[in-house]
Amino acid sequence: MPMTAGLVAASAVIITMASVQGWVLGAIAAISTVVLTRSRIHPLYVLAFGAVVGLSGFGQT
Repeated sequence: MPMTAGLVAASAVIITMASVQGWVLGAIAAISTVVLTRSRIHPLYVLAFGAVVGLSGFGQT
């Protein structure tokens, strides 16, 4: 079990490093991580929030 969790965490770090390209996107990723680990909010709500932010163009260069 610990090996699987480590592989999933390493994959998450690699994907995050590839997708975060500015401080705004980094802040969104950090806030999403904190919300998902500290609350019982369904992950689809966080994903929908990210989609709305992406569609608005906020944080894109």
